[in-house]
This record gives sequence, structure tokens and C-alpha cells, in this order.
Amino acid sequence: MATRRRENLDHELRALAAELDAASVPAPPPELVDRTLRAARGELMRSLDASPAKARPQVPTGFKTELARLLVATALPLALIVAINVQVIRLAPAFLAEWLPAELAVALVAMWGLGSFGWLAVAYATLPFAAHRRARLRVGQERNG
Repeated sequence: MATRRRENLDHELRALAAELDAASVPAPPPELVDRTLRAARGELMRSLDASPAKARPQVPTGFKTELARLLVATALPLALIVAINVQVIRLAPAFLAEWLPAELAVALVAMWGLGSFGWLAVAYATLPFAAHRRARLRVGQERNG
């Protein structure tokens, strides 16, 4: 029954395609084309004037220094966190397998690993934002101080 429906649908689609191919579409009126092109030019020129290259704010003075400071300050904790998580991932399945089914123990450890490394990635992804803010505050203090 499904095959018959599919054949009917294929036949109807072929007939519709033939009708659409045979249909002639009139060209749009020249006034409409001109008006559309003028509107598009205006919109495109406005978007070029407000392009990100022109509107991009300058990176504050000292951004790279602040980012380097933050990266250096977080390098040791990163190494420790990664080392601890690697040990947990390596040793936890055998430890948990004593009380839980082995598959569940591995799943729990995998979730732990994905979660901890995911949060670590989120934390380190915020460093450029923190460096930018610190550099801006430092520039503001220099101007006021």
C-alpha cells in the first residue's frame, strides 16, 4: 500500500514539474527593478559605513600584557587540575566498579571528565574578557590618577 502511494505521489510530482516548467513568468516591471536596486544600494552603503572594520573598538593599551599575566597566573592551577582529573579518570572506574556495575562506573567517570574539562574550557575562555576589562580599568586609572 505504501508503494502504491509513493508511485501516485511520484506521478503527481512529475505532472506538477512539467506544468511548472511550461509556465511562463513575466518579467518584473522596470520601475520595480529600479526601485529595488536603489533601495539595495542604500542599504549596502549603510552597512559598509557601519561595517565591523570601521566600528571595531580599539584594543586597550596593555591588553596583551594583562592576558599574559592571567595566563601565567593560571598555568600552575591548570596543570594541577588536569593532573588531578587525569588521575580521577584513570583510577575511578576500578574504584567505583566495586560498588556499581562496570558500565555505570565508566559512564560516571566519563561524565566527570567531560564536565570538568568542559568547565575548564569555559573558565579559560573567559581570560581574554578579563584581560580586556583589566586593561580598560588600568587605562582609566592612569587617565584619572
